[in-house]
Amino acid sequence: MIWGVMRERPGAGREVAFFVREESARIRRVGTLQFSTALIVEGDVALIPVLMRTGPGEEEVYESWFNYYAPGPGTDGLPLLAEQGRLPVVFVGDSGRRERALAVPNSLRDTFREMLERVSSMKPWSMEGFDRARERVYARYPTVAALWDALQAKPGGATWERSGCR
Repeated sequence: MIWGVMRERPGAGREVAFFVREESARIRRVGTLQFSTALIVEGDVALIPVLMRTGPGEEEVYESWFNYYAPGPGTDGLPLLAEQGRLPVVFVGDSGRRERALAVPNSLRDTFREMLERVSSMKPWSMEGFDRARERVYARYPTVAALWDALQAKPGGATWERSGCR
């Protein structure tokens, strides 16, 4: 799952949307969407995984990572998530075209605001530093499902410090 900044229609405000490439047959069976996130601080780097789970029945967990100090649109995403009222998801199927679009209310808006406050006050880090920090998280949570379970154990998008994320 990747994220991007888009406008739903001309004249509409910009918002973060999530894009998922999936088999067309699975897209047709997607019922509900659930989102979860956390601010994971690894040394002097802040990682923000955003996970989405589909269900029921055809359950799958997808991940996307926000790097606030990434070159390009990195600093745009978190402020938009902190304000937008919904979380849109665009599913791209076998043909490589948009097959389905869904949106859920952004129940994580306050969490994203708190994350923005914390992250924007931190010293910038490099892309290499971000990648190394994310690899340490992957070493502790080798599957997206394991990371989802860990996020559920810390409700409310809790901030994890390096020592608390083992």
